[in-house]
Amino acid sequence: EKNGKRTAVEIETGKSDAVYNIRKALEAGFDEVVIIAIDEKVKRELDEIVERNAGLLNGKSVKVLKNDFL
Repeated sequence: EKNGKRTAVEIETGKSDAVYNIRKALEAGFDEVVIIAIDEKVKRELDEIVERNAGLLNGKSVKVLKNDFL
């Protein structure tokens, strides 16, 4: 939590139900979800999923990043 804003962080391999995980985090009261994709293919898939489900986000922020840490 920073400045009253709660952020959930998800690591996504492409094998889980990303929509369910995002929804679960938002329903738990997080203001933002940051998803770290393990590679570029998974990032592209997540970008499409987030775009297709924008109506479910209720104005909340979902950011998809590619893992550049490894």
